Amino acid sequence: MINKIIDNNEDLFVVTNTKREPKIQEGEYIATVKAILADEKVSSENNKWIRITLIFAIENSDFDDPVEIKFFASKNLNKMSRLYPIVKGIIGYEPEDNFNLKTLKDKKTKVLIKHKVDDKEDVWENVVKTSTYLDED
Repeated sequence: MINKIIDNNEDLFVVTNTKREPKIQEGEYIATVKAILADEKVSSENNKWIRITLIFAIENSDFDDPVEIKFFASKNLNKMSRLYPIVKGIIGYEPEDNFNLKTLKDKKTKVLIKHKVDDKEDVWENVVKTSTYLDED
């Protein structure tokens, strides 16, 4: 038996290039570190490295559900790394050698969100800074 394809909805065949819009506006928000992930990656030169993903849940009265923003960095906590200032901002002090990133889970922090436009003109949210959250804030 041959399956009959029905194409009565022409919109299903129209391809459009939609631009991604940001989930939230630029600015400072209170966030919780919802998850910390580690993925082993292989570079084009066949070098292995670990990518760390911090998932921030941002709650704000401007939106109903928390908005999740992902932060990506290599697993490196030297002072010049991308991860170092983010971790230091969350915990409020310099992370020691052998710092366990899992201890960041469920910590509240302030995050500064900036937008970045990629080569396809999609707009993405970036966590560019964190700072210690105090209940009085």
